[in-house]
Amino acid sequence: MSPGECELRAESHGAEPSTVRVRTTRFARRERLKRGARIFFPLFGLALVSLPIPAWHLAAVPGFLLAGIVLGVRRLRQREQVEALEGPCPACGRRQDFAVPARLTLPLTLRCPGCGAFVKLYSAG
Repeated sequence: MSPGECELRAESHGAEPSTVRVRTTRFARRERLKRGARIFFPLFGLALVSLPIPAWHLAAVPGFLLAGIVLGVRRLRQREQVEALEGPCPACGRRQDFAVPARLTLPLTLRCPGCGAFVKLYSAG
């Protein structure tokens, strides 16, 4: 894992834009494989355990297998993870720690935890 940082432009209606710092963790290929396996194999195990249960196995086995494959591949493809979003809110001006979404896709709309204003994040470049 290697930490990384970048900056995003934060805008709110009727306020001067500000800069928000994003802290991320980058995953090497080996770490991504471990993370994918950690999610796939427990679900695969649940699929095997549910095999001898009558009627239950008709939905559980395909469900656990499909969930394991989808979630494992999703983790395998995740090259980085957002750890923190911090910076001044453009509306109130106070430094905030914004809620970190599971997936960061830009533009992203968040609410300021201090004043409740909508804050839209864009690429700084």
